[in-house]
Amino acid sequence: MSTGLGFVGAVAVAAPPWTVIAWCRLAPFAVALALVDATVHRLPDRLVPVAGVGLIVILAGVAAPRARPGAFVRALVAGLVLGAFHPAPALVGGLGMGDVKLVPVVGVALGWAGWSCVLVGACAAFVLSGVYAGAMLVVRRGGRAARVPFGPFMIAAACVALAIGGT
Repeated sequence: MSTGLGFVGAVAVAAPPWTVIAWCRLAPFAVALALVDATVHRLPDRLVPVAGVGLIVILAGVAAPRARPGAFVRALVAGLVLGAFHPAPALVGGLGMGDVKLVPVVGVALGWAGWSCVLVGACAAFVLSGVYAGAMLVVRRGGRAARVPFGPFMIAAACVALAIGGT
């Protein structure tokens, strides 16, 4: 059911319409990654690169015949920019290496839609995870040392950013 909702969301946010191929290809990976990370606090190393490479290949294929090289280059740069800032928190224990590997994939997806989506998606991931952590403290289900899976929040934030700000 989650994957079905992912497909519905992919079709809804596909702008321009032919990007639906990329989003529908990414949706099952996003659902699987979010569920696995929420359950076992790990992002499978086998899924993340496959999702990223597939997304890049499809977006390149979409960009070339449609004469949208700017969107494709922006997507790659966004993936690199977001990917460059996230290893530091992993070194001090704030993020896991799976999260660091997922960030460029999310950055590519957000970058395709525009810089405003990159900004909203990147910030919303931290806000969503912070709200979750705060709620866990309030209901006394976790303490300061509780581990919070960041992958589901990155994916949710990307979906929200694409839904409200896709170009």
